Amino acid sequence: MIEQKATPSGTHASRMINPKIVELTGPTGVGKSTLARYLLETETDGQNWVLAQDLLREIKPGGMLIPNLDKYAGFRFHRRHPEYKQLFRKVQHHNLISDTFYFRNKRAVQLYKVLCEVQMIQEYYENEGADDPRFCIYEEGIVFKSFSRVDVIPDNPLFRTFAESFPLPVAVIHLNAPSSSIAERAWERPKTAPVHYKLDKNQIRDDIRLQKKRSLALHELLLSLGISVHYLSLTKPPDVAIPEFHTLMNQITGPNR
Repeated sequence: MIEQKATPSGTHASRMINPKIVELTGPTGVGKSTLARYLLETETDGQNWVLAQDLLREIKPGGMLIPNLDKYAGFRFHRRHPEYKQLFRKVQHHNLISDTFYFRNKRAVQLYKVLCEVQMIQEYYENEGADDPRFCIYEEGIVFKSFSRVDVIPDNPLFRTFAESFPLPVAVIHLNAPSSSIAERAWERPKTAPVHYKLDKNQIRDDIRLQKKRSLALHELLLSLGISVHYLSLTKPPDVAIPEFHTLMNQITGPNR
């Protein structure tokens, strides 16, 4: 069953909302990349969305270091949103998080890549893609990366001000699965386990529960800003989950959204 949280009545959309980006989020190892792969394999005629990775290939910026990435897009993002960097630092320092030098820098590189891609996508829809009716599905986009590993306090004005400092998606689709099954999957995947600093299964499960708790608080903040938040269970097989995803996207992109 598809769960959905509608935007609270009387809440007006922020001026920073990008009307064409839908962000796909969920705990580490829940199956975001797997869902994206299934979507690529089950394309249907007349679909009303495109995955960010495919849209960036269409834009073809000619990046040399990272394919399909304009290395100057990040500079343009910071010029367009000058308050983002300062507020980001304040939000990150709101929580005292013990972390290694390696993973701090790894996340910094990942975040800058996201900022570049979001800027490129936004420029595309404002210019040559102004008539493109497709919505862009972005896996772990700017909201997820900006608030990564931070305990969000929805009533704290700092978090709201920070969220308003960058282009928010029109909607968020959050993927759900039991913490135990996600932990088992994370333990079996070599690329995922290091993210949890080689924790044991119980510690990974506790970390996933913490991610879920943080997500609920972040969703509360997004709802107050006019962003619709939707939930999709990945406990079902692909032949059930994919049609439910399409139904959800039709709700998000429909004329009455």
